[in-house]
Amino acid sequence: MNTEADKLIEFAKSIGQQHQALVDGGVIEPKQLTKTFPDSEWSTYHAFEGVELTFWDETMALDRVLITVRARLKNGEEFSGSLPLGLNSTTSRSEAIGLFGDPIESQEAQPGPPPIGMIGPKDTFRIAITKRHHLRLILTYQAEKDCLATVLFRP
Repeated sequence: MNTEADKLIEFAKSIGQQHQALVDGGVIEPKQLTKTFPDSEWSTYHAFEGVELTFWDETMALDRVLITVRARLKNGEEFSGSLPLGLNSTTSRSEAIGLFGDPIESQEAQPGPPPIGMIGPKDTFRIAITKRHHLRLILTYQAEKDCLATVLFRP
């Protein structure tokens, strides 16, 4: 792997694999998983600043890769490296549709709970990460300006 974008794609390709297999294969380092909430069914691996891998506790399979480009909360972690798939921190909604085609699902901006405020629009695309491995790519955009806020890979 020679760029951060390559590592992010490696994480996305690993969705569905078990935590220990990712450690054994050198995809992730053997470090402690954390829980956002004590009774949550999900554990999180902080890969690097602004990048979280979420594992389902029952199977310890990787379920999602979240890249936070712009944090909603003050002092939130943000990823400042290179993004995969032709994306960058200034990618607009129309540019994303140009890259991936029409979304399979869209949601317009909506009010969020305090202290988050407005939550920007969201588009879901189906992408082929390999010839046989298709994922949902969920992009959220800032409510205030038309640029990426988060990039999420899900099965």
